[in-house]
Amino acid sequence: MFNEQPTLLGGDGDKLVGGAIQNLYDVIDNSCRPSPEAKAAIVRIDTVGTAASARVYTDNVSG
Repeated sequence: MFNEQPTLLGGDGDKLVGGAIQNLYDVIDNSCRPSPEAKAAIVRIDTVGTAASARVYTDNVSG
């Protein structure tokens, strides 16, 4: 079961950023160009209790 209001944390240079996942979707919709050659791989998933994290490697992605 997934939370209906997930949050996201990530890095922007040397700054930690995060918040509602809708913020990420809005940035992608408004700031990124299409990436027809994009590739992604989920390389690790960790869960502890009710928290989960994933490491995703990407290549050829706009933004």
